[in-house]
Amino acid sequence: MILLEEYIGGLVRSMAEARASADAYSAELAIQYHDHDVLKHFAIPRMRIGNVEMEIPVALAEQGGSTITVNDTVDYADVTTQVIDSVCTSFNVSSEMLDYTYDNPDNPDMGATTLRDALNTNISTKVVDAHNALLNTTDIDSTLAESAETISLEAYNVLNQHGVQISASETAASNSVKQKLKKTMTTSNASSGLSVLATAQELSGVDSNAIFRVKLNIKEDGVQWAFSRNEQGGVDSTLTPE
Repeated sequence: MILLEEYIGGLVRSMAEARASADAYSAELAIQYHDHDVLKHFAIPRMRIGNVEMEIPVALAEQGGSTITVNDTVDYADVTTQVIDSVCTSFNVSSEMLDYTYDNPDNPDMGATTLRDALNTNISTKVVDAHNALLNTTDIDSTLAESAETISLEAYNVLNQHGVQISASETAASNSVKQKLKKTMTTSNASSGLSVLATAQELSGVDSNAIFRVKLNIKEDGVQWAFSRNEQGGVDSTLTPE
């Protein structure tokens, strides 16, 4: 799926790049012709793009919408706090229970701690892992879901190890964590364009009645630099039609 203006713009840009590539090759030929005893008397080949007619099949996917980008920097401590509150709300774990002080059964020498501290120790690393995973994926939604599931399971295990009775499902907690990660780690950018299906694979499963054709007639209108000497003895350059 791609925005229609990006798709058409890409086609036109590719033709401009094709012309630039052809001109660069003509420049190479010009040097070769200049140094050749016979070819220097010939015209240097230079191709132009005339009228290009195209009929592009596309199917409307949706109008408007938004794109999601991953934030480069994240306040991990703040996100961890929000995630813990979110998952514990889903698991019906009260704030009083989270902040209750008890002796650490895993390491008595560390003295008293709280359930919140225990969750923070385990979940903070998962939050960092989630952000790194998002920075290295193109499938943001699936990565958010996988990271949220991992964090919810980790929270469930920590709570269970400390004797907390959990009545809610992990699915509810996972969904809540996913929304929290999305809100704190990504930015949604609204778009007002038309999203279309354009590749052969995308169109293969679309009803023929839902496919419409965009007709393009593209004509090259080239310009070139013209140089002239000004009154001060310098050189002025302007773009003029070919």
